[in-house]
Amino acid sequence: MALNDRVPPNPARPDRPRKARVPTGPALRVDPIGCQAHGLCAELLPGHVTLDEWGYPILPTGPVPPELLAAARAAVRACPTLALRIASE
Repeated sequence: MALNDRVPPNPARPDRPRKARVPTGPALRVDPIGCQAHGLCAELLPGHVTLDEWGYPILPTGPVPPELLAAARAAVRACPTLALRIASE
């Protein structure tokens, strides 16, 4: 089954299929200039935030799972350089 078979047609442009919706919600973002690789975000969100070989966070794409939202907010508050934030998509 092709993607076009699963997504309903776009009524405004019948010649183009409608794009599938991607889940949205609050997502973690990091300011790469402001981050100084303290690693608190990875300590407070293990399994969700990983660190690269220099200690900088690697954030997953997409929204923060609802069960981790409180921990994500705590990580934002704990960031010593204020480089971590939660952005609404």
